Amino acid sequence: GVPIPPPQTLLSGYYLNELLLKLLARQDPHAELFDAYADTLEAAGRERDALAWFHRTHAVDSDEITDAAERADELERRVD
Repeated sequence: GVPIPPPQTLLSGYYLNELLLKLLARQDPHAELFDAYADTLEAAGRERDALAWFHRTHAVDSDEITDAAERADELERRVD
């Protein structure tokens, strides 16, 4: 199974998720926040979820202010 992250990591992740849900309008893309969320998921060991968020980030990052495409490519090689 999937290892359970330490309590502090779980609480931080839940808090970050709540902030994103409460403070951002639905369907309103924020590439830098999406990228930070993907980083957080990856750090928490949720690589497949992080990969999905790196792809979402790249899809909305029309100004290419993040390295989400490269991070997704790197993570895909590790996950597969």
